[in-house]
Amino acid sequence: MSRTTIALLLGAVLCTPVFAHAGDQRSSHEKKEEAEKKGALKEHADPQKDAKLQKANVKRLERNAEIERANGNRVGAWAAEGDAKHAQKLLGKDEKALERGEDKQHVDHQEVKK
Repeated sequence: MSRTTIALLLGAVLCTPVFAHAGDQRSSHEKKEEAEKKGALKEHADPQKDAKLQKANVKRLERNAEIERANGNRVGAWAAEGDAKHAQKLLGKDEKALERGEDKQHVDHQEVKK
């Protein structure tokens, strides 16, 4: 190998950790919001607890859609509306289970252990 090739390889190996560490420049508030969004559609085994959380999620997601639309972010509004519809669907399932007095059999495509 030539000296140029060795120098390039050495530079790539030494600089990679620096670039990898500098990738996440979000504030703690942004990280918290992202974590909340990821957890917004997560199902829980208890239908009563899940229904309560999904009601709050639907309200929050609908409010986010309005804010995004007001800011001119149509894609963000579309995403929030889609998430709200999904949360509303999960809420409907939980309410039906509560009416029937049933427990959940599956959560996120996995069997619930009793």
